[in-house]
Amino acid sequence: MYRHIAIFIAACFLTISVVGQTRVAGKVVDGVSEEPIPFCNVFFLDGNEGVSTDLSGEFVLTSNSNRQAFVVSFVGYQSDTILVANASNNMIIKLESASTYIDEVEIVTPKYKDPNKELFKRVVKNKKMNDSRNIDAYECGVYNKIYVALNDINPEIKSSKLVNKVDFVMDLMNQDSSGSYLPIFISETVSEYYYKTSPRADREIINASKVSGLKNESVSMLLGSSYTDFNIYDNSINVLERDFISPLSDQGWLFYHYQIADTAYIGPYLSFRMDFTPRSAQDAAFEGYMWIDAKTYAVTKIEVTLPTSANVNLVNNMRVERSFVNYQQDGQSYWMKSSEKVQMDFKVIKKSKQPGFKVAKTTYWKSYLINQKRDNSFYNPAEDIVVSENAITQDDGFWSENRGEDLTTEEEEVYQAIDSLVNTKIFKVSDQILKMFYTGYLPFKYFEYGPYYTTYSYNSIEGKRFRIGGLTKKAFHPKLRLGGHIAYGTKDELFKYSGRAEYYFNKKKRSILSLSLLHDYRQLSDSPDAFEPDNIMASLSRRSAPRFTLLDQRKISYEKEWFKGISNVVSWSSNTFYPVGELRYFGPNNNEIEKINIQFLTFAGRLAYQEKYLEGDFDRVSLGTKKPIITYGLSFSNSKLFKSDYNYIKSFVQFRDRWYYGVLGYLDLIADASKIWGELPYPLLLQHPGNNSYYFDLFAFNMMLPGEFVSDQFVSLKMEYHLNGLFLNRIPLMKKLQWREIGYARGVMGNIVNDHESVVLFPGVMKSLEGKPYVEAGVGVENIFKCLRLDYIWRLTHNNSAGSPKSGLIGTLWFVF
Repeated sequence: MYRHIAIFIAACFLTISVVGQTRVAGKVVDGVSEEPIPFCNVFFLDGNEGVSTDLSGEFVLTSNSNRQAFVVSFVGYQSDTILVANASNNMIIKLESASTYIDEVEIVTPKYKDPNKELFKRVVKNKKMNDSRNIDAYECGVYNKIYVALNDINPEIKSSKLVNKVDFVMDLMNQDSSGSYLPIFISETVSEYYYKTSPRADREIINASKVSGLKNESVSMLLGSSYTDFNIYDNSINVLERDFISPLSDQGWLFYHYQIADTAYIGPYLSFRMDFTPRSAQDAAFEGYMWIDAKTYAVTKIEVTLPTSANVNLVNNMRVERSFVNYQQDGQSYWMKSSEKVQMDFKVIKKSKQPGFKVAKTTYWKSYLINQKRDNSFYNPAEDIVVSENAITQDDGFWSENRGEDLTTEEEEVYQAIDSLVNTKIFKVSDQILKMFYTGYLPFKYFEYGPYYTTYSYNSIEGKRFRIGGLTKKAFHPKLRLGGHIAYGTKDELFKYSGRAEYYFNKKKRSILSLSLLHDYRQLSDSPDAFEPDNIMASLSRRSAPRFTLLDQRKISYEKEWFKGISNVVSWSSNTFYPVGELRYFGPNNNEIEKINIQFLTFAGRLAYQEKYLEGDFDRVSLGTKKPIITYGLSFSNSKLFKSDYNYIKSFVQFRDRWYYGVLGYLDLIADASKIWGELPYPLLLQHPGNNSYYFDLFAFNMMLPGEFVSDQFVSLKMEYHLNGLFLNRIPLMKKLQWREIGYARGVMGNIVNDHESVVLFPGVMKSLEGKPYVEAGVGVENIFKCLRLDYIWRLTHNNSAGSPKSGLIGTLWFVF
């Protein structure tokens, strides 16, 4: 869940605003009715820049160069060419009606063939030649400007006493055709981008980063070109974890209506304008238009808009406009990206009157060097995105020389005002409330109290449980973080506690030494996704009494990240297990065992190539990677080396990935395998994670009881197929509700090879899978009220276990875009 929230927060940093040496603005209307003409083409006659009018027929056209004239054209009207010298910033342009016949260029096809389809086929046929990713190598300069504002603000807020106390907030608030908006974030980056095809690799060096509001290196990385880029020639385009069919997909004709609407010169290049719309409102497809070069059939400009019928949460609308520039080298023509504008409106409830986010991004690419290869060592996978040491300290001279466009006076004022805004008490309190929501901690100056949802809970062993705890903040020490808790149960009348200390030698490439101690209850078969035992939600959702073990643990570990997503951890742990409640340990002769002692050394690793993060002062949230995530490890204990009662070796490996299938949805897959050599008491064996809750567990078997099955070797597979409304969108009511269907299947095959009951007998409910796979499957619906998921799951095997559920309905809070 935190990952999805982080992705939404990160998505709120994609922005836009444009000004240049030549600027013309106005409104295009019908020459007779004077009604505005939306989506009209406006472009410089002597340049590559162009825009489309908005729904009100208005436009702003800019260029970094001095331009002499611009053209206004739209299908069904006579094009109008206007000298820049004769233009004004508020001009009204009236277009006269004209024939819509295309006579500049003729696509010759047999009479029985559709010219629209023939043009589309030629574009697809030439995709490989026109796709810049197939160039051996290229490099270029990149400029990004980011802008975020609160929009749909109630005008009455200006009379609020709270707002009136902050004068510059009043000065920042603006009005446009969509309503009132308040800028809250602006940033710029200047970078160098490098790419090569074989083997495919890229690298980006961010030379300058200017951020008003958030001074964070990870944000600078997110604002670079690599993380926000996509390729129009791909068959699908991923937007906010959803695959949309590209209008240039090889199978695009099955999902889009294409229509040749106009011909015109885009700069010196004669081009076709082709409009596209989804064939079905239920298809995950865009609407918009593209200009196609009449000679090479390359896309020279494209605009895509997210249809209002798209089943995407939070996003009210989205518009992407990208232009390309032609480079001629050694007799070869290359169409390279030159500019891009992204506009997005976010709102939690789309049709509500509550404010949302107006998010925009402008990118310019320039100074291309094509087919000048660098050594493979230059494309260091350890640092595919690098932030220069002086990136945030570049002076005004550097920015003036390297900007893609000049800032307006308003934007310069916004920089200063936002810095003032983030230092106000109003903003800081709002920021603390937001952090409390997604971290579970209540922030103070030097420490954070929490998790607050563990302050009170209850269970059958402790009765009412009260807990206080927290973590120190950067203000306490920039590299040292201390934390811990103390808890008390009114029924067992025992104090439980924990403590930990973490020292961060290096935060950029994580190098962390950790010391911890724990004296508290744990349920050993819980999955990593399960509620903490003292989470109030665990108290409310338990099916039956917990089977706790009192764990005394002392642990020291060292984590080293070699580069982003690739890390190793070595740790030493001393554990003592005490049975709690009705749980007892008995030897093979039914002699009662008071406790179990084990000390072991673990070496573990994680491979998540090209993983991106949103960094905090100490913690960070993964924004995922397009590559598989692999975790692995090896633990061992030896009674001669450690004060341990047992000798053993344990290995484990996990593979996680997400596979996208375009309009057909995506598959999440988790595969695990583990094996133990040696004879151990059952608390140290591989207890398959069951679920004692009505709350869905991402990593557990949700129809298996905790501690029901145990193995010393196993393989498991967990799969979920998300169809994103592929079928439900065909049902009118479901389409309106925007519910989405899920298919679910999980299984594990394990066995017990060694005689572990010669050490400690298994409790009555625990047994081996005996080589017979445990399987459960189900169907579900997500996106209920935008935040709920319900699954109905059937247990398909091992149905003779006493007390185990055979099927059931299970739910969870589950946010998806």
